[in-house]
Amino acid sequence: MAIEEGGMFRCDRSPQAHKDGKPHNEFLNPTDKRRSDWLEVSWEDVMGVTIKYLICPECRKEYEAIRQEQRQKMQNYMYLGQ
Repeated sequence: MAIEEGGMFRCDRSPQAHKDGKPHNEFLNPTDKRRSDWLEVSWEDVMGVTIKYLICPECRKEYEAIRQEQRQKMQNYMYLGQ
């Protein structure tokens, strides 16, 4: 996770993942409402290790679309036998 003391937020995705091809870093004060636009996610890798990532607002949109697709597939698997 890349939240540092003082409010520096750094997206953990590769710079190439962003439209501008640059790392997304942003200093946000503790009371800044934009802090809620960033998303901390946990992922379990193939070795069973849980890793936390911080995702910027741009990447969050794509992540949430992937997450919704996974939810639908899981529901179909569990309840529809697909």
